[in-house]
Amino acid sequence: MENKTVERPLGSNCKNDAEKNMPDYQTWGNSDTFKLIAKFSSENAGIMKSTKAMQVGNSVIIQVTTQQRNPDGSFSVAEALTTIDNAHIIEKHKDNKCIDRKVVGLEEYNELVLVKDSEWKR
Repeated sequence: MENKTVERPLGSNCKNDAEKNMPDYQTWGNSDTFKLIAKFSSENAGIMKSTKAMQVGNSVIIQVTTQQRNPDGSFSVAEALTTIDNAHIIEKHKDNKCIDRKVVGLEEYNELVLVKDSEWKR
């Protein structure tokens, strides 16, 4: 049996993209534990950079990933993790869809409760 490699587009942004582009896509547990904060990708340049965050109590774990296509077509990947204490992930929604996320300190997070109809939701 031939083992075929399916190329994953560098611009995939969510689980639905992955499921659509990779027929053998499988997960265990919550594959959306980390939330995408920002992403840059270029198929032509063969590069992808992303920043993801995961809420853990009153702290946020940040994961930064860089993926670069090598001249031989293989990929190199570099990742880093750090924790930001006293922080939370907030989201901006439009038409019931998340359109932006950011990580804020506890003070800004708590102020959002006082702002009625704020664009950013906690």
